[in-house]
Amino acid sequence: MVATLPSTVEPSALVADLGAEGPGISLAATEVEREAVAASDAFLLTDELTAAQREAVEAAHEAGFFAWPRDSTSEEIATALGISQPAFSQRLRAAQGKVFDAYCRGTRLRRPGNRHGDG
Repeated sequence: MVATLPSTVEPSALVADLGAEGPGISLAATEVEREAVAASDAFLLTDELTAAQREAVEAAHEAGFFAWPRDSTSEEIATALGISQPAFSQRLRAAQGKVFDAYCRGTRLRRPGNRHGDG
């Protein structure tokens, strides 16, 4: 039997409870899966990104920069923001790095007021 348990349930406790119902139940293996981030737990970047980085991400998204093919170039977005193209690119790359780092660590970015990164 394979069971998927929430992180709040201790597998050995479940095995003990099941063992009380009948002999021969044992825990063969455990595997920890990265919990998916639910839509309601979407990344909140307030604590992680600077205002300039948030502005760059939002402008890029709204301008279709992440679409394929792109709807806008980095030069066009930088001009709209009143900054140089290299400044825009640096801000966007820094923001992307923070988001991807958090994703690859298997954690959500901290919510405002939460200093421990656990949602």
